Amino acid sequence: KDKTYQLVSILRDYVDCSLVICAIHPEGHTEFCHAYDQIGPEEYRHLDYDRLIDFIGISGKEYFECLSKYEDAFIFTDRELTNLTKENPFIEKVTAKFKVKSGMNIPLDIDIPGHYRLTFFSKRSNVFNQTDLDFTKKVKPNLELTIEKLLAFEQIEELNQRLKKEKDYLQEEVNITYNFHEMIGQTPEMEQVFERVRQVSRSETTVLVLGETGTGKELIARAIHDASSRRDKPLVKLNCAALPEDLVESELFGHEKGAFTGALKKRIGKFELAHEGTIFLDEIGELSPTVQAKLLRVLQEKEFEPVGSNQTIKADFRLIAATNRNLEKAIEEKTFRMDLFYRLNTFPIILPPLRNRKDDIPLLIEHYGNIYSRKLGYPFQGFSRTSRHRMFQYHWPGNIRELQNVIEQAVLVGQGNMLEYNPISVTSSFEASNATIETAVAPISSPKPSKPLTANEIKQQKERLEREQILAVLDEARWRIRGVGGAAELLGLKPTTLESRMKKLGISKR
Repeated sequence: KDKTYQLVSILRDYVDCSLVICAIHPEGHTEFCHAYDQIGPEEYRHLDYDRLIDFIGISGKEYFECLSKYEDAFIFTDRELTNLTKENPFIEKVTAKFKVKSGMNIPLDIDIPGHYRLTFFSKRSNVFNQTDLDFTKKVKPNLELTIEKLLAFEQIEELNQRLKKEKDYLQEEVNITYNFHEMIGQTPEMEQVFERVRQVSRSETTVLVLGETGTGKELIARAIHDASSRRDKPLVKLNCAALPEDLVESELFGHEKGAFTGALKKRIGKFELAHEGTIFLDEIGELSPTVQAKLLRVLQEKEFEPVGSNQTIKADFRLIAATNRNLEKAIEEKTFRMDLFYRLNTFPIILPPLRNRKDDIPLLIEHYGNIYSRKLGYPFQGFSRTSRHRMFQYHWPGNIRELQNVIEQAVLVGQGNMLEYNPISVTSSFEASNATIETAVAPISSPKPSKPLTANEIKQQKERLEREQILAVLDEARWRIRGVGGAAELLGLKPTTLESRMKKLGISKR
């Protein structure tokens, strides 16, 4: 509308008018219809199609039928206008509402479906004459070209706005259904987790995230922080199991220079860093009883003393804790304080293991497959049907973290081809090698320290296990490599890949 108004403003310098209506007919193009009504010496108000129709009190159908009758340019004086009002409801309504007394209608030949009309009206009698008509005919080609560009611009703007709305809507749907703050899932179990995150995010409540290793506890913490009022402040993280017991206290509360051997300078603790933000304590079940007692006081009083200092520091923080341990069992075993547990367990969120949400596996494969493929510059072709079946049947003890590793390895090996999931190289060989090592060592009362295996020995052991596995599958398939029920299908490999491995391992038909 702004660009159309600029055009109308230019025309006003040459055509004396108090009302201009620009419109496309018939009704299929109501998205482009603008009226400009003079309300001051240099001021016009804009009326779009809906406001214009509402203002003059005529239906859109009647409006278009009235204007589409006039195929040629013409001028109507006050007397002609009076006659037109008797046969044309639109002219009648315009005359009554805008108090106009004369007009000029200019049809334009625009390269779009329908007919374009540019109609000028004036509140004075007999304003328009042949000179005005000749002028409009002279500038008509330029007008048509300008309006075509305006129409194209307006259509592009409308499409952009529509696409933006659709993108925002689809993104919201994707975030809610599949990718909630980087968490992928659509199963009822994950929808329940997402709902719990939504419920607690905007509060200051302490959250305890429970779940097995690799289920995404840190992602939950980040999602809660990002949706909270503290999102502009830091999310400070500490893995309580990653540090020696004597350093955890220093990491949490900080220390003064010389507080202990090796304290060469003052250190600010995680709680102080998390002031006005969020602190995430992962594997909180690994804290010693001494640190648990000090943590309980920090949660109750929101204050602490750095190691080696008598100064009390106050901190405003929100705590999110996580663990893969059964804390209630730890309380029974007296390795975790009951009062701390109840302080932490205000709002628990339990993450389901991957084996309980296997319907999410295809989504996770697509998500991480695309991520790792893009990093390596390969197109993501997906996993073979057999591989997907094997991945769905597997119980995933390492949960999503294990699945990520499997996908990353497959992308590296596949190099842009259809990916294969090979349990020999990922899980089975590891379990088998452990079993072999365990059974090979006879139980003795005082075992001697075993010498670590060299890289070459590990490689030889892996090849031996792989050779035995392939031979066993070949026997089962009666040494048929290709086709349904062949060894390649049973192993989830391409026939050419299996033949290459057999050649490398020196396997030939017995």
